[in-house]
Amino acid sequence: MSKKSKKRLAVVVSVVGVLAIGVVAYAYWSAGGGGSASGQTANGNASQVNAVTSSNLDGLYPGGSVPITGNFDNSGNGNSVHVNGLTASISVTPTAGNTCAASNYSVSPFSVTSPDVAANSQGGAFTGTLSMADLATNQDGCKGATVTLTYTVS
Repeated sequence: MSKKSKKRLAVVVSVVGVLAIGVVAYAYWSAGGGGSASGQTANGNASQVNAVTSSNLDGLYPGGSVPITGNFDNSGNGNSVHVNGLTASISVTPTAGNTCAASNYSVSPFSVTSPDVAANSQGGAFTGTLSMADLATNQDGCKGATVTLTYTVS
């Protein structure tokens, strides 16, 4: 083989080698792919979250109101929770021999001022107002009555 042939062969092999690397590189960078992943969400349980009133609800009278403040007890739940809302139902226990209807009282819509409560803790915050209506009828049966709020956390 002559020197020219060897040189020509070396050039051809080099060019083919460069082209082959270019094709492999192109195939590598152009390749597609896929895959998947999965996980399980936490077993959150907002029904274990309780509202706890921290304010004193004493001293109501016809036409009066008292502020309600409190937080949320999430101590029985191993997951953090986000509280979306809070409502309350009213029940009344009058003193012996008296009658007093729950309709004499109302609760303003609650404002959840701090909705996030860490796992196994108390936290978050809410505010509201408990009011007693000033009716045109005698409300003496409500004197000394115990007003109970039963909360529903959502």
